Amino acid sequence: MRMLKVSFAALLVVMVVCAIASKRTMADGALAVGMSNNFNDGIAFGWGVNYKTTDEASAASLRNCQEQDNPVRRNCRVLATFKKECFAYAFTPSAPGAGWATAADKDTAEQRALAFCALTAGAGRGQLCKINKSQCDTD
Repeated sequence: MRMLKVSFAALLVVMVVCAIASKRTMADGALAVGMSNNFNDGIAFGWGVNYKTTDEASAASLRNCQEQDNPVRRNCRVLATFKKECFAYAFTPSAPGAGWATAADKDTAEQRALAFCALTAGAGRGQLCKINKSQCDTD
């Protein structure tokens, strides 16, 4: 019985070490969005992918969002973090209409972002939504 406890403890230590090591090598990503209550003010969008930590990815996405030439950039907030996934951002050429999504693969992220954009664009404007940016977070 004592041998079983030692083996279980050793296995637990190995699992923890592997989890910590894999976390360090996995890439992290984040999305930040800035907007107001009025879609006509526009939208600011930022991303950070392939960072070592979620904090680094979040900081990069905020920086990217706040560097946009748009007055709503002061409202930028991190809305999503992800690991080893893809993101997509879609918008209509004129307000309103914007959407973003994360998913396991780029095609799914783009489809979801377009669907979200179509919802915010309003009746008869969903077909105006176009993918502006999509990228995958890899390790």
